[in-house]
Amino acid sequence: MSAENLRKQIQALTCNDGNEVADKLTRRVMKQFISRIAMDIEKEKMMKKKKIKRCQPGIRINGKLQNKNSSRKGKEIMVVREKVVKRCHGSFLEEEEKDDEELRWIKKQKKAKAKAKTKTKKKQRKTGAEDQIQKKKIISSILEKLDANPIPMPENFRKCIEELGGIDINLVMHKVIYDTDLSKTHSRLSMTIKKFLNKFFSDDEERKFRKGKESKEVKLVEPCLKVSKVNMTWWAIGGSHAFVFNNQWNQIVVDNPDTLKTMAIFQIWSFWIPRELENPELGFALIKVGDVPDKEPS
Repeated sequence: MSAENLRKQIQALTCNDGNEVADKLTRRVMKQFISRIAMDIEKEKMMKKKKIKRCQPGIRINGKLQNKNSSRKGKEIMVVREKVVKRCHGSFLEEEEKDDEELRWIKKQKKAKAKAKTKTKKKQRKTGAEDQIQKKKIISSILEKLDANPIPMPENFRKCIEELGGIDINLVMHKVIYDTDLSKTHSRLSMTIKKFLNKFFSDDEERKFRKGKESKEVKLVEPCLKVSKVNMTWWAIGGSHAFVFNNQWNQIVVDNPDTLKTMAIFQIWSFWIPRELENPELGFALIKVGDVPDKEPS
């Protein structure tokens, strides 16, 4: 039935009322539209069922579809295939589990190694700290003994100083050589005032020197008995005050490799050439007296 005929029939039944005609026409069309959609859905379902049925029966041998009896074989083959797939899937899962176990084991080993390294480092730090404390005790004990009973100046050094015209020879301090004293970067030898046994400046001279904030050129008798000139300045080091040799110090370290070593113990002596002149010259002598032992001597 055409749309025009349908409209005429509805119009005849409704006494030509326009709104009523449109309303009934809409209902009729909607019913047909919904029934058409329902039919299409049913067709799709039927097509799917047919496809499934075509795929299920038997096996094709030489391109021909076998009868119902052969379909049993097909089913058996399908079951076997499913079992094979399950086995493959199962073995794959087993392999995955093994891999996971190996990864877990590797992680555990790494953690164990990291813990062992941490423990070793802690032990080393602890041991290093204990060694440093022990070393400080040994150094303190040795310096205390040397300060109480200083070793006399060797004759060859005394003779060298006298030849320079040096007088007022005094032992200033005992000094342990550290890495910083030999470092090219630091390039200096420090003499901490609080460790002095004897001063080489009077109080007035020291005050003037500190106020001037200038370096003073002094003579230095090296451990190898070579006489050099170095600059001496006034420094504040780590909350304490010190006199410092610099300028040519790196060269002096190079010229005395057998004596100027870490943990070597030195005496630092002072002298004046001569004191009664208006500008007396200050001098020092570096004399090695030993080395700091690893263990405290009994």
